[in-house]
Amino acid sequence: MKVKPLLTDVRDFDFVDKYLEACGVKDVRRWLRHDRRNLDRSFDYPNMNRAVEVVDSAVKTRMDIGILCDQDCDGICSSAIIYLYLTKQLKVSPDNITMFFHEGKSHGLSVNQDENIVQQVIDSGVNLLIIPDASSNDADGANELYRYGINTLVLDHHNVDTEVLERSKAIVVNPHLGQGLNTALSGAGVTHKFCEAYSLAFSAPAPMYYDFVAVSLISDVCDLTTLENSTYLYKGLSQLAHSTSGSKQLKALSNTFNRNITPIGLAFGMIPPINALCRMPGTDDKRKFFMALVGQEDIDEGIKIIKEARKYQQKLVKDMVAVIEPELDTTHKVNVGFADNEHKAYVGLIANKFCGATNKPTILLRPESTTTWSGSVRSPFPIASLVNESGLADCQGHEEACGIFLKRSNLSKLIRWFDNLDIGAVEPDIEVAAELAPSQITLALCQVCEDYKTIWCASQGSKIVEPKFYIKATVTNDMLMYCGKANNSIRFTIDGVDFWKFKCSEEQLEQFDMYKKFDIEMIVTLGVNEWEGQKNPKALIDKFEIVKHEDEVKNWEEEF
Repeated sequence: MKVKPLLTDVRDFDFVDKYLEACGVKDVRRWLRHDRRNLDRSFDYPNMNRAVEVVDSAVKTRMDIGILCDQDCDGICSSAIIYLYLTKQLKVSPDNITMFFHEGKSHGLSVNQDENIVQQVIDSGVNLLIIPDASSNDADGANELYRYGINTLVLDHHNVDTEVLERSKAIVVNPHLGQGLNTALSGAGVTHKFCEAYSLAFSAPAPMYYDFVAVSLISDVCDLTTLENSTYLYKGLSQLAHSTSGSKQLKALSNTFNRNITPIGLAFGMIPPINALCRMPGTDDKRKFFMALVGQEDIDEGIKIIKEARKYQQKLVKDMVAVIEPELDTTHKVNVGFADNEHKAYVGLIANKFCGATNKPTILLRPESTTTWSGSVRSPFPIASLVNESGLADCQGHEEACGIFLKRSNLSKLIRWFDNLDIGAVEPDIEVAAELAPSQITLALCQVCEDYKTIWCASQGSKIVEPKFYIKATVTNDMLMYCGKANNSIRFTIDGVDFWKFKCSEEQLEQFDMYKKFDIEMIVTLGVNEWEGQKNPKALIDKFEIVKHEDEVKNWEEEF
């Protein structure tokens, strides 16, 4: 097991400061204060003056306003903020707002075979279209709307193609257009900036939608080392957990799906069901859920909708895995499989299943045309840029999770390219906070890790992941305790620390049963187990590797 420790020395009293510095936080004291002064000024955004003026004109003349809801959790949070701000703070009648939703998992004003959003907007009769979290580069769609007398306001955080922007009639508010702004902010964060600017310009009530921004930062895996994102996250989670000023509907979702109001709790709680709805075909349920989220419909009905979407997704993915797996080519350094176009929104989820099961890059393809494949890539290590450099395919998205486009004639060449790739050189070491012996795991250190759960995240993209530690130890079979209803969880204690591996697979259980005495390398997270008023340090095993202990090898050689 190859690891890369960020720290060489761990002390409980300054661990958080040292760990945050190692993660990339430049000013830890200021980062931890979560002061409003950490926030960028809204009017430092280029085009913000034009943005507030065009909305103010629409509000005062009672124009019909459209909002295009982008199809992911950040898009829904962004649209909820602007809808609530218009209807609650600016007193715009809901009758004067038209919501637009995509048929599938589409984005912005792009035209595709499933729908023509631009024509829908034209036919609706709205005078102003607001697009949060998308469309910085949708010049063609914005220009078409402009020809019909419809202004387009874009509140976005994605990268901007300046050549496209120069010919666009849209008013684009985006941190990438400014100097020194937080380009790691989410779409909901940019939308909140606009609301702040409007309130400052026209003395309107200030927006208080930090809870929506916090959810969006987690769902979009934004870089949380920035001062601004740290502050938004803190304010939003505090509002969600304690304040009466936040969204009652968002709080109801949180109470239903989240075990803990922490970044990890949200990432595995209410965000997946919301994203499951975004992948669903059709717009009726998306509309119903959104209207429930903004208080226009019963939130219990909204919760029911995303529960059903999650259930549908889980069954569909399971069924598709069963269909694709027998034909999946796993004989190379990259897994390659094929899916149909009917369920294209789920291809990335399925690729992720195969990637996790084999710990190999996985490409799932579907027919784009008679000459082209498109699909999804999931990889345990960064790969997208390397594929692009090969010239054999075009990857768009994150390094480990992206879309892919390639000519059909290039597929065999791409597979050979993977086979010639030095995976050991490409695959990075596992990044851990530190390497510790079990005796170095103190209750105080575990308590620190427990106390700061409101800042630890699940995904490496956030850069502030829950600290993990590399532990090496020797274990005998009689130390193992099998727990849980199915007896598939394992616990053993070393130097007063309880090590747990929950819900082991059959293969993992066999590894533990293989030797009477073995050496184990583990990647663990630390916490505190409290029982009957007694606190004990605990270590939850994320990854592990087992080898036979040297003594047992010698005994085996002597016996035979």
